[in-house]
Amino acid sequence: MRRRLPWPSAAVLALGAIVAVAGAIAAAGDSSDLEGRPVAAVAFDADEPLDAKSLRALLPLRAGDLFSAEALAASTRYLEWKDVWSRVDPELQIGDEGVRVVYHLRIKRTVSSVTVSGYDAFYAEDLVRRVRIAAGAALDPVTVEEARDRLREFYRRGGFPDVKVSVIETPEAHRQVSLDFHLEEGDPVLVSAVIFEGDLGVPPAEVARAVKVRGRDRFTAGLDREVRRRALAFYRARGFYDAQVAVRWEPYAGGKSGVLLLTISPGVEHEIVLIGNRSLSRGRLLGLMDLERRPAITEATWRQLRGRIADEYHLEGYYRSRVDLEVRAEPGLSIIEFQIEEGPRYWVRSIEFVGNDEVPSGVLLDAMRTRPASRLPFSSAGTLDDQVLADDLRKIWFLYRRHGFESAQVVDSRRSFDPGSDAIDLVIEIDEGPRSLVREVT
Repeated sequence: MRRRLPWPSAAVLALGAIVAVAGAIAAAGDSSDLEGRPVAAVAFDADEPLDAKSLRALLPLRAGDLFSAEALAASTRYLEWKDVWSRVDPELQIGDEGVRVVYHLRIKRTVSSVTVSGYDAFYAEDLVRRVRIAAGAALDPVTVEEARDRLREFYRRGGFPDVKVSVIETPEAHRQVSLDFHLEEGDPVLVSAVIFEGDLGVPPAEVARAVKVRGRDRFTAGLDREVRRRALAFYRARGFYDAQVAVRWEPYAGGKSGVLLLTISPGVEHEIVLIGNRSLSRGRLLGLMDLERRPAITEATWRQLRGRIADEYHLEGYYRSRVDLEVRAEPGLSIIEFQIEEGPRYWVRSIEFVGNDEVPSGVLLDAMRTRPASRLPFSSAGTLDDQVLADDLRKIWFLYRRHGFESAQVVDSRRSFDPGSDAIDLVIEIDEGPRSLVREVT
């Protein structure tokens, strides 16, 4: 609990100053050292008029009582419970007559409006949104200070390190306050030039357009990382998957401007070759992995892409497809070759349940996402996904539990391929076990 002590006036006599200092020392300790002392008075220091006599009569701690920390805490809680003041701050003053308790009260006010002024680099809507104080909210100094910090941080990340934010509170009728966050932006940190080092392998103007930074742009937080990402995406889109890009900020004296230095090594050009993908397009297969945004690309990346291509064919019904990968080096070129044998496209023709004597097959099928092929357009029925099927088998297991078959098990799921009609017949074997029924509830 914070207790504030009055400073002694410079006009008092020396003896009075000594007494005041002694009182300050006594009050600076924990309130437990005041236990049992008489309470000289209970007063209020409020920023708006109040009925002190009536309010004083409601508090557990009263003049003439013996002081106790418990009574002080109970009185403070009562004032806070009234939900009238945004600040309830008790101060303990010690004198010859005992302990004088002064409650510093600040009335609760609501925010009528929030505006910003002095801005130039950003839109007012963006700045007000970052304040995060809505009209009608209770005015809280902590919340206002947090809003100032958010605006300062937003500007500093936007390239204005010297920004200043002040808050102008204008009282209005009905205990309302309008808030204006006034900004002094200061001078931004500017990029004087973008300089490239290394054997770029392409015209520098193309790289400059790709990184999208020009002289006189602001140097914002994270700009170096974003420039590196853009440069890597530029080179990878052109097949240079081994490209290395380092970005360094070199500030001039004073720190208000500097040079963005990019050191680039394109590496060996790569050529990705897809052979045998008659049914699925090149764009779809290569889009299974965002090669332009990956932090690094190694041979393991190509193996992972091979696995995703195989999974994609499987999801489309090419259950006997095969995808092979070959990485070979030629002078000045690395060839990534995916050889695809699609095979026939299969569809689920039927789903048969075996051993389900008590639960009808239709009930079991309704619980599954895997379904026989349908003639409806854009239907996913007929595809066989191993993960979806595994989830379907768990659903069947839970369904039997809900129907009282505590020991039911899905024994097996078998699939048979019919090459003549490119169809799959799925057989799900179930051991239902005994059913438990509740005969009586007592």
